[in-house]
Amino acid sequence: MVRISGIAIKLAVMILAIVIDANRFENKYKYYAYTGLVKHFKKSGDRDYGKRNARHSRRLKRCYKIAANAAIIGKNDIREYYEHLLQSNYSFEDARNQIARYIAKATYAVMKNETDYRPYQWRENIK
Repeated sequence: MVRISGIAIKLAVMILAIVIDANRFENKYKYYAYTGLVKHFKKSGDRDYGKRNARHSRRLKRCYKIAANAAIIGKNDIREYYEHLLQSNYSFEDARNQIARYIAKATYAVMKNETDYRPYQWRENIK
């Protein structure tokens, strides 16, 4: 997991200590909610109550925000993805949040599937 840009040994250990087992999450969206990187839409019937924060681990959210900032500063595959997002009319804050979710998705896949990180995988989904 240390091979993922933006994640150093200390962050990797913190993430593993908090998550322990990635198989306890059904999918990456449940993991996103646990990390606090997404909002929960509150609806009942036809009435919309807006976005709410799901219950999440604040320490895990902080880890991913730190990792996103570290990855954006360096020269790596995630920095290129950040620049692509900025060219796609994302604001700086939205692009940084998208990077944090991308790193969370990558770490979740590495932990759950016990595989290595593949850099530049984000390019495969671009048309």
